[in-house]
Amino acid sequence: MKKFTYLFTILILFFGCKKDLPKLIEGCLDETACNYNPETQVEIEGNCEYAEQYYDCNDDCLNDTNENGICDEFEDGGCTDEAACNYDEDVTLDNGTCLYPVDIFGFDFVDCDGECLNDTDGDGVCDEIEDGGCTDENACNYNPEATDDNGSCQYPVDIYGYDYFDCDGECLNDVNNNNLCDEAENTGCTENNACNYNPDATLDDGSCEYPTDWYYDSDGDGLGEPGSFFADVCEPPYPNYVPNNDDPCPNDVENDADGDGLCESDEIYGCTDFSALNYNSSATEDDGSCIENTGCTNYNLYAGGGSFDAEISWSIVNSSGTTVYYAGSLQAGGGNSNGGGAGNYVVCLDPGCYTINYYDSFGDGWNGASITLNGQNLGTFSEGSAAYANWCTPSGIPQTGSQNGQKELKSEGPYRNK
Repeated sequence: MKKFTYLFTILILFFGCKKDLPKLIEGCLDETACNYNPETQVEIEGNCEYAEQYYDCNDDCLNDTNENGICDEFEDGGCTDEAACNYDEDVTLDNGTCLYPVDIFGFDFVDCDGECLNDTDGDGVCDEIEDGGCTDENACNYNPEATDDNGSCQYPVDIYGYDYFDCDGECLNDVNNNNLCDEAENTGCTENNACNYNPDATLDDGSCEYPTDWYYDSDGDGLGEPGSFFADVCEPPYPNYVPNNDDPCPNDVENDADGDGLCESDEIYGCTDFSALNYNSSATEDDGSCIENTGCTNYNLYAGGGSFDAEISWSIVNSSGTTVYYAGSLQAGGGNSNGGGAGNYVVCLDPGCYTINYYDSFGDGWNGASITLNGQNLGTFSEGSAAYANWCTPSGIPQTGSQNGQKELKSEGPYRNK
């Protein structure tokens, strides 16, 4: 039909006559075209206009199920329900693929992550499927299947009235295996040979006391004295008797307080510092009386004045027993003298007390001779070969000088004065 119309049109134009002909109607004869005109007489190729694919001639979608102005063919299919687990905000067309917790987990009491919507006790088990019971492993009715503690737990004290039983009613503690719990035992001494034996006791508590020996405590220090005692009795026979004989110092309540091996009552108090001036070799307990040795002091000593001065000699011995000076033929540590000790001397003595020994070679005393030390006449002796006097250094400045001149006596070793 189109070919015929087209050919006819060409013939008219080619063989056109000069006569006026009526104007033909041009248009589109395709009924599927948007500009289809059934009155069209002449159809020129390309004159028909058609709608875009999926649209009608008014530019409206041929298919728009959700009427959102987007053709179904162009929609992005998916889940558009915000309550669904697979909701996609970019989706424009719901394609029925929405999934909910019940579709994923088989339960409607969880969320899309499988977490409980209701979990009152926070144990991870949803309230809808909790298994109520006792969840305390220490309880007698513990239920390992229970997921929610319902307060039904029972303990031995609930069942038996005491907390020293287990869930089977057996004693938790029964030291002597007598089927009587230790907590219910009557404790005491169960040894019938003990002084405090208790026939009603069912459990020995280690309190048994046995007969013992009792010793007298003379000084009340809790320690008995070896010796007199009462043997194998339960009670002290008299006051001041104790069950031991450990007193190292009877009649001395302090005993050996300082641990030096001497009873305090036997201590000798004095200066125990060997370097001190008043060192006491007999002292066992220092009493703080030591005098510091600050050096010796010179003292004048005169020996003589008798009728036979050639017979005399002398020595000075300190408190430690050491001979510090001597004059005459007396040998250090010896016991006889050949005289030669008369004269004036200067002796340098440390502060302290000394023994002045007199010796006579003939054995008839000093015949009126004497020793004067620091201006003090120490006396003479009238018979025998030896005598002594005690002398202590003064606290003031010693006297010095002599009418007969001075002869110094050194202490390096024994010698005879010339």
